[in-house]
Amino acid sequence: FNFIALILLFASITIVGCNKKMDSGSTHEENADDSFNYLACVVDENFKCGFINEYGDEIISCKYKLAGNFQKNGLAKVSDDTKTKYGYIDKTGKEIIPLEYDDSCQSSDGELLALAKGVKSYENDRPIYNWAIFNNQGVQLTDFKYQYAISPSAQENKYNVFVVAQKSNSRDVDGNIIYNCGVINNEGEEVIPIGEQIIDYGDEPIGNSGLIGVGREQEDGSLKYGFMNFKNEVVIPFIYEQVHNFSDNGLAAVQKDGLWGYINMSGKTVIPFQYKSANSFGKNGLAFVKDNLGRYINANGDTIISGDWDIGDEFDEFGIASVGITKDDSTEFGQINANGDIIIACGNTDEIYHGGIIQSKISDEIFKYQILDTDNTFHELDDKYTWATEFGDNHWAAVKEKGNEADKIVFIDQNQNIKLESNKKYRGATPFKRVY
Repeated sequence: FNFIALILLFASITIVGCNKKMDSGSTHEENADDSFNYLACVVDENFKCGFINEYGDEIISCKYKLAGNFQKNGLAKVSDDTKTKYGYIDKTGKEIIPLEYDDSCQSSDGELLALAKGVKSYENDRPIYNWAIFNNQGVQLTDFKYQYAISPSAQENKYNVFVVAQKSNSRDVDGNIIYNCGVINNEGEEVIPIGEQIIDYGDEPIGNSGLIGVGREQEDGSLKYGFMNFKNEVVIPFIYEQVHNFSDNGLAAVQKDGLWGYINMSGKTVIPFQYKSANSFGKNGLAFVKDNLGRYINANGDTIISGDWDIGDEFDEFGIASVGITKDDSTEFGQINANGDIIIACGNTDEIYHGGIIQSKISDEIFKYQILDTDNTFHELDDKYTWATEFGDNHWAAVKEKGNEADKIVFIDQNQNIKLESNKKYRGATPFKRVY
């Protein structure tokens, strides 16, 4: 969970504004309660976090030690100023989940929350909490009986499921504790019961197929993967060495006999087993694979972009993807655009890309910025600004403006039109997030 680590980052920044939203063309949707369409987290002079709307109104006062962005369930994770306990608030600031939990996470759609309470044990000096599942109304669905509760869904997940794990009394050959995994639905039911099986989580998306990759030990002692549905039924047999879950185009990357290919939801091979590695398909319909070259392929297996890369991530909403070249057990990263043009060369550590912004290091204290405009061209940020965030869901970025007495933060669009100046002193701000 990405918390807003603004306290140290903006310790020297003070912002003064004029409570004005510029009339240069808003990108937000119109509805009956327009003021809540987008919210941004801000940090005040006392290092407390709160939220403003697109008009600069402080909708939720700055009183939290830490605050995360609002998610699709309309809730934001916040922390108090005493014992560092976590809870959730809604877009009006109402406390939905009390601030009394040691940690938390949620499914990508926000239907389910996992909350941790009390240390069960330690592993490698790391606390292992007991987790329970709640819905987004704060209703507890399970006991605090899981030692891991992870939503592996980085994409949409219409099935509203969580992967959970319980600590077993067994250890693997390396001496690590074995965790038995299962899947819980939005009623708190174990639709795939906890058992001696592996269900990968973390960055691996569940997707919308209704199937999930599961690994189980076979009679010969080998670990093989297949796919199960949320009725605890095996749909595709345990015959693969590794799998990724199905993408929205109905294809999944799977490994067999050391090579990767793609199958459909019937288990039929669609793209032959020929790659050293293969990723899931992204929202733009491309997947990164590796053979003699790094390639982005479409669902027919056609090469769309290729280069001397070993690693490639999904393209973001601005059409930029991170790629990497591995040398001597380390990887040097860079970025390309949707045409395969190099935006930042691999190994160039003086430039960083994130969310439509390139930050270039001039010295330890001086940076310059380039912004991707609406014509998909990078332009230098006006030199009156000394700092910029990534673009938010409304395609505004927070920037720091030079000033004689105090710096201030304003919000600009991709063409550098000023969209908002705040009416209060803030030390920092994040981009706006869409609040549902």
